Amino acid sequence: MQFDLSTLTLTPTDTATFTINLLGTSSGTADFTFAAFALDAGYTPGTGKLDTDWTESTITWNNAPANNTGDRSAVTSDATQIGSNVSLTNVTTSTTGAYDFELGSLSNYLQTDDTVTIILTMISQSNTSPILRFASSESETASLRPTLTIVPEP
Repeated sequence: MQFDLSTLTLTPTDTATFTINLLGTSSGTADFTFAAFALDAGYTPGTGKLDTDWTESTITWNNAPANNTGDRSAVTSDATQIGSNVSLTNVTTSTTGAYDFELGSLSNYLQTDDTVTIILTMISQSNTSPILRFASSESETASLRPTLTIVPEP
């Protein structure tokens, strides 16, 4: 997920919280552990990777910034884990919930184009059939869309 902060006036000490809403599984029941990472400030794309100006129509598994294509649960050293792993048990199609991840200082993750990129990774999954679903920016329910809440320095 990417957040465009170019319309905001930020200070180096501003912090942020990333919130994502779980919408359950695509089918069946499973246990999951997932994590969130933020692309580090000053990211420079490696061979075959997109820069921070990616769009939904251009990004793929293979070219996503900081994606370690050799391990579905890992990212490259270009991203830092934010918060702790989230472990969920017996997740079904009707399981819901909001999960917050503290970024700390935004200056650690703000790119030169004033964007912040968040990466979700699946650490483990007990059953490979169901897919963990999260609300996207296109969710019909605006309150479920992913958010990046900025906490300005007082």
